[in-house]
Amino acid sequence: MWFRLLGAVEVSADGTSLPLGGPRQRSVLADLALHVGRAVPTAQLIVDVWGERPPGSAVHTLESYVSRLRHVLNASGAADAVVVSKSAGYMLDAAPGHVDVWRFRELAARGGAAVEAGDAATAAALVGAAIDLWRGPALADIREAAFAAPAVQRLEEERLTALENLMEARLALGQHRELVAELEALIAGSPYREHFHAQLMLALYRSGRQADALAAFGRVRNTLSGELGIEPGRKLRELQHAVLLQAPE
Repeated sequence: MWFRLLGAVEVSADGTSLPLGGPRQRSVLADLALHVGRAVPTAQLIVDVWGERPPGSAVHTLESYVSRLRHVLNASGAADAVVVSKSAGYMLDAAPGHVDVWRFRELAARGGAAVEAGDAATAAALVGAAIDLWRGPALADIREAAFAAPAVQRLEEERLTALENLMEARLALGQHRELVAELEALIAGSPYREHFHAQLMLALYRSGRQADALAAFGRVRNTLSGELGIEPGRKLRELQHAVLLQAPE
């Protein structure tokens, strides 16, 4: 059984998508999947799904959602995932590797370690596989759940960090020209993320485009100064200086 949260919330068994019910019922399952293998107290589930002012019927409604989810999972015939009752709460008893969020984190961590070790080919393969797990914005169809906003923010930060590592690995593999357009698209979506700007400057310079690399620095400086009132960080300034000097590295 495969639990997908990196996009709309989905569960599939033997390639068949399971009917998960309405948004709140799906939110309960998603919350349990984010804590797979750990008990989530009933009180936390209620706050996570309804917020700080849940209806008086929240406990009964939660019990109903869990009952329906158990029926759906059991009816699939898969024996590798089940919602179990724990003291004062519930737990999704499944392997973390069956939840795309946790599989993404594992692959991204291994890829980041490979970047640090200088193994660019392995890093690109691992982080690329991690990024491929994303089908769209995380938790796309349950954004009204109280826990969704902070969870989405955290996951998006992890995705961007993984993309930085992927770009780093591909730069090390010499894919400079291919990365220019990709980095420009990433910067359009995350204009204040200095690492992407530095990587774009490197990709341009290593493609024989020194003037364009310096122009890229000028754009990020204008963006940061004009919109945030700050100057580029030390690493970006040092990179601009290295490009001006045409430093061999």
